[in-house]
Amino acid sequence: PACRAALGPAQPTPAASPAAASGCPGLALPEGPDSGADGPYPMTRRSLPDPAGGRDPVQIFAPEGAPGPRPVIFFAHGYGPNHWQGYEPLLRHLVSRGAFVVFAPFAMFGQTNDQRYDSLWQGFRAAAQAEPRMDLSRVAFLGHSFGGGAAPWLAYQGLVKQGWGKNGALLMLLAPWYAHRVTDAELAALPANLVIAAEVYDDDRVNDHRIAIELYRHLPAGAGKYFFLAHSGRSPGCRLDADHATPGRNPSLPLKRLVLFRPLDALLALAFDGSAAARADLARMGSLRLAAYTPLTLEATPTPQAPQSQFRYRWNSPKNPRRAEASW
Repeated sequence: PACRAALGPAQPTPAASPAAASGCPGLALPEGPDSGADGPYPMTRRSLPDPAGGRDPVQIFAPEGAPGPRPVIFFAHGYGPNHWQGYEPLLRHLVSRGAFVVFAPFAMFGQTNDQRYDSLWQGFRAAAQAEPRMDLSRVAFLGHSFGGGAAPWLAYQGLVKQGWGKNGALLMLLAPWYAHRVTDAELAALPANLVIAAEVYDDDRVNDHRIAIELYRHLPAGAGKYFFLAHSGRSPGCRLDADHATPGRNPSLPLKRLVLFRPLDALLALAFDGSAAARADLARMGSLRLAAYTPLTLEATPTPQAPQSQFRYRWNSPKNPRRAEASW
C-alpha cells in the first residue's frame, strides 16, 4: 500500500538524562509492579505524511525488540502546536511497556472542530494501515484536553465501526475539553469489553471537571470504570503541581509517575491481559500515601469539587455542545 511505502525509517529517540529524570530528591517513589516506572523497551519513531494534508506528520512510536504483534495506543493531543515532544515522557513510558503509540496531528487554525476530529481519525487509520506489527485486536484511545473530548468519538470510529479491540480495549480521558460529534446512543454502543477511565487534576484552571464527570456518567459500565482525581503536593526540593499540563508540558516526572503512569499501567494490563492483579492494583490506587501526600483519589461517584468560576472553559458555556445533558 502507498502509505507503507511512505513510512519513514525508524529513528532511535535517546532517553532523557538521569538528571532530568531524578525529579524530587526528597520523595521516595513506590516500588513494585504499580510503581509507574518505565519498562524495558527503547523507543523508535517513524513518520508518516499526514493523510489529512497537514504539514506535520503522523508519528508512530514502536517498542524496539518487543516480540510479536503489539497492542496499540492511539493518542489524541491537546489543542496547540503538534509537537509530540511536549508529551515525550508519557509516550516514552507507554512504549517502554511494550505498546505501539500513534500521535496524529490536527491544525490549530483554519479548521472547524469537526475537521480536527477527522484529521485525528485519518491519522490513526493511516498508521494502522501502515504498520503490520500492530495488534488491532488490542487498542486504547487516550486523549488529553481537546483530544480528551475527541477520544469518545474516536473510540466509536475504531471500536464500533472498524471492529478493533476485540481482545481488549481502553478509553481514557485526561482533563477533557468539550466533546463534539458523539451522541449518548454512540456512547452506549461502545463494546462491553471496554475499560473506561477519566482523570482530572486539582490545580487545573483550564477545563471544568464537570466535562469529564458528565462524559464518565454517560459512558457504559464496560469491563471496568474508574475516575481519578490527581492531587498536588509538596516534597523537599520539589513541587508537585497537578495542573492541566500534567500529561504534557508539566516538568515533574515524579508527579507523572505517581498520578498518571501508575493508573495507566494497571488500566492497560486490565484491558489487554484481563489481569486480576491489575484490577486489584486499581482498587487500591487511591490508598498510596507518601508522608503527608496522597497522589490520587479514586472516586466511585465523582462530583465537582470546585466552582465553575475556577475554570477557563466552564460547563455552562454556550460552546459546550453537551451542556443540556447535566445541570449543576
